Amino acid sequence: MANEIFADLPSDNAALVASFNLSNIFDFIQNIYFLFLIIFIVTSLLLYAALQYLKILLKKHLKIEEKFYKSQKRSELAEILLAEDSRESTNEAKDSEPGLLSHLKTLEKYLDSDRYEDWRTAIFEADLLLKKLLLKHGVPNGTLGQMLKSLQDKDFKYLEEAWEAHKFRNLLAHSFMEDKRPREEFLKAFKLYELIFKNLDIDK
Repeated sequence: MANEIFADLPSDNAALVASFNLSNIFDFIQNIYFLFLIIFIVTSLLLYAALQYLKILLKKHLKIEEKFYKSQKRSELAEILLAEDSRESTNEAKDSEPGLLSHLKTLEKYLDSDRYEDWRTAIFEADLLLKKLLLKHGVPNGTLGQMLKSLQDKDFKYLEEAWEAHKFRNLLAHSFMEDKRPREEFLKAFKLYELIFKNLDIDK
């Protein structure tokens, strides 16, 4: 039917209709192209915004960690350690045990707190104290992990417990503040540190 109609049209008119149909097809393809282009641009912008948001979260986490390490509690404990050094320089054998007990009592107060940040402080400072005591027993200086590795060939009775406690400390260091661990895990790790402190004996 349509062919008969187009057949009855003058040749000029038929060419016009054919040109009109091609124009419609071109416009349709062009509209599809622009639609996909818009979708691509919007998707790219959303991905970029998501990456920027993750970047902001990471920076925020790093700032929190930096602030944590520079907290007043750490400074207070550092002063206690310096005070112990002064006492030990006068009479190390006499003052070492009371100084250690004083440190443990200070850290226990952090664990008795209801604040999650205080629990973290107790573990981080116990880890620092372990490193300090190992240095006093002649273990070569380095990261605590390196120092514990150097004790593998020595007669260190609680090496396994030291590794377990240190690994928990590292878990806290590399986790977000929002990823809170149960208090029981903090108490368990601190008991390990406490066991090592009270029985530290390294055969050189």
